[in-house]
Amino acid sequence: LNQYAPAFFEKLDIAGSGRRVIAARDLAGVELSSAHLAPRGQFVSLYANGLGPVSNQPASGEAAPANPFSWTNEKPTVTIGGVNAELQFWGLAPGFVGLYQLNVKIPEGVEPGYREVVITIGGVTAKKAYLYIG
Repeated sequence: LNQYAPAFFEKLDIAGSGRRVIAARDLAGVELSSAHLAPRGQFVSLYANGLGPVSNQPASGEAAPANPFSWTNEKPTVTIGGVNAELQFWGLAPGFVGLYQLNVKIPEGVEPGYREVVITIGGVTAKKAYLYIG
């Protein structure tokens, strides 16, 4: 087993395009899709797995705590449309079992449209995933 095997959770964009997109929500908790675009210059939550060990490790099968958070031991990097994105949080999603959450600021310089998102952690890069940017 590898310590890191990053990958975004993906879903079909049933809002219109039928393409695969990252499971993601805006700050209001609304699911992102081709009908509800990720806003440039704002933070969104992206969901992933395989980001490795965390601080404040919950017991096996237990939900991640909200206080204190369970941060990954390594800080990942995320690029959106080839532009480095600012991370606000990277760790286990509070209230969920085994789900990682990354709160990422959509870079202002990213062109609108269906854009590639890549995560790297511990020297391992995930396969490309996509997000609709407004």
